Amino acid sequence: MMKKFIKWAMVLCCAVWLLPLAAAADAPEAVQKQLNDRRVQDEHRPEVAPVAMPNANTPAAAAGDTTLEISPDELLKRPDLLVRAMMAALLQNRGEHIEILLPIYRRLPDSVRETVLEHWAAAVSARYNGRYRQAVRHYRAVLSEQPELLMVRLQLAAALFEDKQFEAAEDQFRRLRSESALPDALHAQIDQYLDAIRRGSPWQFGGGITYLNDKNINNAPKNPDLGNGFRTDPPESGNGIALSANAAKKWIGGKGAFGEVRFDANGKYFWNNKKYNELTARASVGGGFQNARSSIALLPFFEHTWYAGGNKKNEKLKRFSHSSGVGVEASHRLSPHWQGSVAAEYSRQHYRNRPHLNGRTLFASTTVSYLPGARQYWFGGLDHTRVRTRDRDDSYNRSGIRAGWGQEWGKGLSTRITVNYAHKRYLAPNFFNSAQKNREYGVQTALWHRKIHWLGITPRLIWSHQRNRSNQALYNYQKNRLFIEAAKQF
Repeated sequence: MMKKFIKWAMVLCCAVWLLPLAAAADAPEAVQKQLNDRRVQDEHRPEVAPVAMPNANTPAAAAGDTTLEISPDELLKRPDLLVRAMMAALLQNRGEHIEILLPIYRRLPDSVRETVLEHWAAAVSARYNGRYRQAVRHYRAVLSEQPELLMVRLQLAAALFEDKQFEAAEDQFRRLRSESALPDALHAQIDQYLDAIRRGSPWQFGGGITYLNDKNINNAPKNPDLGNGFRTDPPESGNGIALSANAAKKWIGGKGAFGEVRFDANGKYFWNNKKYNELTARASVGGGFQNARSSIALLPFFEHTWYAGGNKKNEKLKRFSHSSGVGVEASHRLSPHWQGSVAAEYSRQHYRNRPHLNGRTLFASTTVSYLPGARQYWFGGLDHTRVRTRDRDDSYNRSGIRAGWGQEWGKGLSTRITVNYAHKRYLAPNFFNSAQKNREYGVQTALWHRKIHWLGITPRLIWSHQRNRSNQALYNYQKNRLFIEAAKQF
């Protein structure tokens, strides 16, 4: 009965606590000053202090004061008062009060204590003492059980911000920004955080590793007989890892201008089939303009690719191609729930030993995302690629569509599913005396649990299905892969 009371009390108190935040809209301080130290703290909080913190040095109540002085032993006899005091301290982010109340709460019988409330109190206490990583773990534990507690999500976002996990903090703040139940003043406060993240972006580093178990690494057709006496090689398998690494830095100027540099690298290493090893590295330097709702950037780049060549005669990586070009990226927040983005890229490719592939590429993409709340998102987009090479039978146009859905289910479980379809048409007949036409299908699902992590990395279990249907038998193939992906931004 007490646990049920505590759960309802948390939901109700969070809802009630959001209402007085409308008064925060009058705060005239500069954004950076408001974001100093522990955010969302003392300036605009409801005055709720029905129970004085148990302390040997607590002074006697003055005449007419409604504060109740009570000892720890007396609080243990009245768990309802203890929970009431803790909720007031949690909602006001009073770490100094939680430091006193949490040890008392932990003395209650297991049958009375509520795990969610205990995690929340531990998070506030850890954040108060500057142990942000520990605080984040406890906040995530609360949200895995009760993802509807928006105040906990707000405190999590602030803790991530204070721990300089800006990308993760931005993600949580954007989820909160999509919640229409929050008052306008709190939306404005969240916008201040987002603006501070954009203006003060430090170096961002990231990387990922994925185990590879590819049963058809050479994309061979199921039937090796191509007709007219032609046969293709059988499917080859490969075990290895895919690695990625990135670094980026943004310098902020006046009137929304910024400069940016990015470095990206990704590769595949197969320890039992090294002739398919590859590595690609790209460097981009550019700049653009941004404000609270929109951003546009122009990013010239240079890219280099190394490839073992797919030939057993030489399994060492060697220069394969290089390209240079320019990319344009733009995004705009249409509303708290809707956001759109576009990207385009033009490049020229030069292949070291395959001159018939030399040419130019034009790529364009548009994406629309919808966030109905902090626990769910949807997205969809269109892509088009135009490749023109020296030989027309290697030139093609490719148009595609994609869509996806992500969901937090509670209890720490999250999923994401993405589907895509594309049509690829070559411009001239090849050695089969016809122009190649492909239909590409893909499905990918991801599953992860926030309580399963190591060094701040949450692994994701991913299943991927790819199918290519072509008018030429050589290019008919399909793949099913199940693998684990681990990525980290810091």
